[in-house]
Amino acid sequence: MTGTLRFIGWALAGHRRGMALAILLGVLAGTAESLVPITVGGALDAALTHSSQAVLGSCGVLALLLAVRIGGSVSRFRILGGVQISVNFRLVDRISRHVADAAVPVSRTFAPGEVATALSVDAPAIAALPMALASLLGACGAYTVIAVYLLGRSVLLGCLVLFGVPALVFCLGRALRPLEERQTAHRELLGALTVAGSDIARGLRVLRGIGGERIAGRRYAARSQQVRKAGIAVAGTHALLDAAQVLFPGLFLVTVLWFGARLALAGTLAVGDLVALYGCAAFLVQPIGAMAGAISALAAARTAATRIGSILAVGGTQEPLAAAEAAGDRITDHASGVWIQRGDFTVVDTMGRHGSELARRLAKAQTGAVLAEAVPYLFAGPLREVVDPATRHGDAAIGRALHAAAADDVVKGLASGLDTEVEEAGSNLSGGQRQRIALARALLPKPELLILVDPVTAVDAVTEASVAERLYAERRGLTTVVISGSAALAQVADRRVSA
Repeated sequence: MTGTLRFIGWALAGHRRGMALAILLGVLAGTAESLVPITVGGALDAALTHSSQAVLGSCGVLALLLAVRIGGSVSRFRILGGVQISVNFRLVDRISRHVADAAVPVSRTFAPGEVATALSVDAPAIAALPMALASLLGACGAYTVIAVYLLGRSVLLGCLVLFGVPALVFCLGRALRPLEERQTAHRELLGALTVAGSDIARGLRVLRGIGGERIAGRRYAARSQQVRKAGIAVAGTHALLDAAQVLFPGLFLVTVLWFGARLALAGTLAVGDLVALYGCAAFLVQPIGAMAGAISALAAARTAATRIGSILAVGGTQEPLAAAEAAGDRITDHASGVWIQRGDFTVVDTMGRHGSELARRLAKAQTGAVLAEAVPYLFAGPLREVVDPATRHGDAAIGRALHAAAADDVVKGLASGLDTEVEEAGSNLSGGQRQRIALARALLPKPELLILVDPVTAVDAVTEASVAERLYAERRGLTTVVISGSAALAQVADRRVSA
């Protein structure tokens, strides 16, 4: 609970002034709207006493209140619209950067659909929270004005509103807990279904080859039915909650009017006050709805923060961003003690997570560095665009990069050469082919600093030696760091380091 609220607070940080101004405008607008029925009641009493001056004065006040209501609402929504867009962008940027930095562990833990859902559903849920909070505080201002007014007319009515509205909101808040639980269960099932669909799509050829296509289809259909039932349960609970938001305030309205009518019959409440009482009681439905909506928005934001937090927790490292720094002709990683001489082809013999962390630290030390992870990801599209996503190079340059990565035989083996369509994640290529294509992609822009993590783990010994020789020749005079235990790469290196 504390962690999710802290994360929500981080997401909203930097917008305190805008949110404070929007909340103030919301309170002013809500207060002005709550004073409308009271002003109408006063105008009616003035009309019954034939006081034209008082009627005109009430009409002027009414016009002013409506102007404040409209102006405050428009300004509030304009400010909060900008805050919502900014918060959503900040969350999307944070998630995207983390996924880019920790692509391998995130891809192993979460399906692509789950990350996409975090970007398209969870981030907007948190970004919508300021709007709900502003509506909540505006409703509280209106509720306070009406309660004070009714206390001045009747202690019984005032107490009924003063204590009845919080009781209603509390009951509605309790009713939201089953909804939140069912929403969480539905999200989990939907995530599992996304993973199952992705697995079937990637392994369709294998399934067809072993005759498992129909079995996989039946399993997917069964999971789909579970998601459908969970969705119906969420919709049913949501419908009951919507009905409660109409029923309970309606019963409350009837109760308040019944007491008001008895007071009017007893002569302790004027006709104008009775009309104002009806307007106030009817208006209270709106603050109650706003309060319930704010509770619902907070619950959704908490669920979203938990989901986003689980993604950000995968593959995160605790070392500071400045753990490695570039100074003079060296790049030094203070966390491991490894230093890189500029212009050298350096092979660092370290394994596992420490190698990946070292690579990320070195990449952050210099602007424009290119980092190629151990498990490369290839986007779908023509091979030419896979190697050159920015489409800045001609076929000759692409061919040289492919040759340097010992991947020219891959192109020759494809029916359409560089025009061959690569499927998502390079699923129509072997592991070694994907690795060499990704290496060519990293070599193509000729970065000043190139960092490679285990670039030859999926190739045979002959190809490994060819990659080592061509890679060294291509990067001669440029700073290259290869984190690998490969003997072929170590043999051609200018400098070898153990970490």
